[in-house]
Amino acid sequence: MEALKELKELGLDDNEIKVYLTCLADQGSSVKQISERTKLIRTTVYGVLKALLQKGLVSTVDKEGIMIFRATSPKELLNILDQKRAKIESILPRLEQYQNAIPCRYRVELFEGRSGVKAVTNDIISKQNETVKVIGVGQKWLEFSSSFTTIYYRKKRAANVHTKAILADSKEERDFLVGKKFINSEIRLIKNMDFGKTATYIYHDKVSFVIYDEDPRGFIVQDKEFNRIQNMLFDNIWNKLKK
Repeated sequence: MEALKELKELGLDDNEIKVYLTCLADQGSSVKQISERTKLIRTTVYGVLKALLQKGLVSTVDKEGIMIFRATSPKELLNILDQKRAKIESILPRLEQYQNAIPCRYRVELFEGRSGVKAVTNDIISKQNETVKVIGVGQKWLEFSSSFTTIYYRKKRAANVHTKAILADSKEERDFLVGKKFINSEIRLIKNMDFGKTATYIYHDKVSFVIYDEDPRGFIVQDKEFNRIQNMLFDNIWNKLKK
C-alpha cells in the first residue's frame, strides 16, 4: 500500500501500521477481531494498541463489556508531524552550537539520489532575503523537481529569496520559459553554451553543483573565497548579457 512508506516515516512500525489500518477500515473492532485480521497474536495487539492510544491514533469505547477500538481521524497524523517538528526545533540551537564549536574555513558535502539533491535545493533557499545566482539548466531542473516545485516556490516566496539565472540560449530553454512567470526571478540567456544536465548555484557563502540525470547528485562547497570568485565571474557574465 502506498501509505505504508509515509506512515513508517512518521515513526510507526509494521505492526502499528497493520493495526492502525485495520481500525481505520472498520467502524470498530475488538482485540480478537484485530488479531484475526492482522494475523498478530493478542498479546502483541494489546501492546500495539497501547502505543497507538498514546499517539492519539485510536480511541476506545466499551460496548456491552467488550472494549472496541476505533481509529481517530487520519488528520491526527499531522499532530505527530507537528510534535516531531517541535522536538527538532527545540534542539536546533544545541545542534548548531556543536556544528559551530570548531571554526571551519571550508566544508565540502556530497549528496546523492533524489533526496540528496532535494536537500541541496532546500539549502539554497534556507536564508531570508538572499539573491541566488544560477548558471545551468532550467528545463531539466523542472523535470527533476516537478514533485516538489509547489513547496519550493512557497518556501522561496516566504524567505523572500530572489534568483538571477543564466540559461543556455537553446530551443529547449526558450520553450521552457514560454508562458511561465517565475517568482522573484530574472533570467538571461547565453549563446553557444550547452550546460548538459548540470546547474551551479552561488549563494550565502557557498557554491553548489548539481547534475540532474538518471543518477542525480550534487555537492556543496562552503568557502568564502571560492564563493567570492564565483560571484565575480557570474556578475561579469551577467552584465554582458541582454535583459
